[in-house]
Amino acid sequence: MKPYIITPIISILFPLLFLISCSTAPEITREPDDEHPQPIERTRKSQIELRLQNILKRDEFRHTIPSLIIMSADYGDTIFSYQSDLLVRPASNQKLITSAAALQILGPNFNYRTVVYRSGEITNGILDGDIVIKGFGDPLLRLSDLNEIVESLRLFGIREINGNIIVDDSYFDDLQWPTGWMWDDEPHAYVPHISALSINSNVVTISVERSPDPGRQFNVHVSPQTSYIQYELQTEPGNVQPHNELQIIPRMTTGQNKFLIKGDPDIVRLPRKFNVTVRDPALFTGILLQEILVETGMIINGSVVRGFKDSASVPLVQINTPIDSVLYAMNKSSNNLAAETTWKTIAAALYGPPGTGDGGRRAVEHVLQIFGLDTAPVSFADGSGVSFYNLITPRMLAELLFYISEDGQLFKPFYESLAILGIDGTLIRRAVHSQASGRVRAKTGTLTGVSTLAGYVDTLHEERLIVVMMFQNFTLPAGRYRHIQDEICEMLIHFNREASVLTISGKP
Repeated sequence: MKPYIITPIISILFPLLFLISCSTAPEITREPDDEHPQPIERTRKSQIELRLQNILKRDEFRHTIPSLIIMSADYGDTIFSYQSDLLVRPASNQKLITSAAALQILGPNFNYRTVVYRSGEITNGILDGDIVIKGFGDPLLRLSDLNEIVESLRLFGIREINGNIIVDDSYFDDLQWPTGWMWDDEPHAYVPHISALSINSNVVTISVERSPDPGRQFNVHVSPQTSYIQYELQTEPGNVQPHNELQIIPRMTTGQNKFLIKGDPDIVRLPRKFNVTVRDPALFTGILLQEILVETGMIINGSVVRGFKDSASVPLVQINTPIDSVLYAMNKSSNNLAAETTWKTIAAALYGPPGTGDGGRRAVEHVLQIFGLDTAPVSFADGSGVSFYNLITPRMLAELLFYISEDGQLFKPFYESLAILGIDGTLIRRAVHSQASGRVRAKTGTLTGVSTLAGYVDTLHEERLIVVMMFQNFTLPAGRYRHIQDEICEMLIHFNREASVLTISGKP
């Protein structure tokens, strides 16, 4: 009996089985993407890359670190990216992160408050107790608001206060100088002291003019006029500053808000105005309120003191400031006080008062994680971007701008708070006569050696782009980098997704 010959049969069947299995395997097919044709996408990207890479080869970037990302707010795709995952200092682009977190935590209908209370009863026009003014983080309280408070007290029939004016700023902690701010930036107005009770941006204006009186060398005027601010003149010859400038130096060692005005009266340029920040803004607010009350004939038998509103206090007046107004000041005008009070306000809202800088950081990280953004590599130190300790990636900021643009409720107040290129805010003088004017809404950012711009570009072909540009570590004038940012915005408004090339003024 012959043995079965198995090998040849297997050698015949195996290829057949292989062919059958291959022929019956499911075939995966992908439908063509009609909205984003791949050949056009590749060509379009190459054109933008060519233009932008040529820009990034300029002399301005020989010793400078550029980071840049461009995305579509309508489609979510990345159109161009260059070093967008580097950690860089955002400068005032940090305010975009603060704004987004504030809208998420506080909501678009939130009001910042300042409330005036009374303790004690009113009898025959005499308040037998104290007036308490408590701040809840409103950065936009003005002298006109104090005038309204005074008028309201008179409407309540109060003609005499047999007690103190108590200022209560306990809604925030008592750290009035954020982490990473430079000590020698004081007393410049862009670094105001932070308090839950603020007035007039916590800034006064000191004006210096040459006196027509031979016995006086300078005339000095403080606005708003208040006893809270004191000054000393030093006019000896030889006190010459660069370019024959006056110098103003804070002298705060005794706890007073006192400034030294120093210069040679024979050669300094006059008139001059100095916008300077004041320390202890809550006391500043209370003293201004006291002075206005006295001017209107109110009798005050006590003093302005720090303290707290107690549970028996009765509310008399409340000043409300909508979040829209605060975001407008923060982003269009780059108001640092608005950003820092918002930073602590979201901390107090999320974790309870007092609001702290560290609480603001944790609140922002919490919101970014809700948005699905990776906060592991980044570092936040303040809400305004003044601190050099802030480090973010342009990609993360671009993704945040995309996320906000997808939320109809949050996007409207966020978008409307941004400066418009060539029209208003910090962009009012940029690209005024270009086609990009009016088509870019963005936030600027400037520190020593840092220039940033982030926001939205509306193209001539009705697509909204997201652009984040962060240029770091330069010694050339910042204006050269701002000009490049404007040039890139001008290029992007001509972006055409449907064309095979980027068109400029209708030409390929």
